[in-house]
Amino acid sequence: MASKQFQGAESIQFYLSMRDEVSTGFLIDTAQRLKKRIVVPLLGSESELLTFSELRSMEPETLEEGPFGVIQPRRPFQKKVMVKEIDLWVIPGIAFDKKGNRLGYGGGYYDRILYQHQKPVIGLAFDIQLVPQLPAEPTDVPVDFIMTETQTIVCREDECESSKN
Repeated sequence: MASKQFQGAESIQFYLSMRDEVSTGFLIDTAQRLKKRIVVPLLGSESELLTFSELRSMEPETLEEGPFGVIQPRRPFQKKVMVKEIDLWVIPGIAFDKKGNRLGYGGGYYDRILYQHQKPVIGLAFDIQLVPQLPAEPTDVPVDFIMTETQTIVCREDECESSKN
């Protein structure tokens, strides 16, 4: 939250955490208190593309489980957001390497969107999810930062910097 990317963003795309993912609830609550616009992914079963909705409430009655167990706003609580309106992306992963390569859940949903839009991307992970190297395809979009419970890794093509949190 202290990062210049978070501070400077007016509209932030968060995932709504599930299973063993890093919880985003506190980050979302904080961003809402700071009057940031919160955007979350919508996964429709008829499309291989993500769409996005503004998140106005985290109340259980406003959310539902979508395809693949993804938590998202129920239809009456959705307000579509265009990808170009998102200033910062906070995304999950199964594993990350220090070059920013990310192993996702296999659908390529985020890669297809991020490939077209050059905005800062933060991967949230636990230290145990960091691995020495991941295979990368030309269509994979690396994250710019990896934030764990103990460190922030700045990922660049030829270098990376790590600082302890």
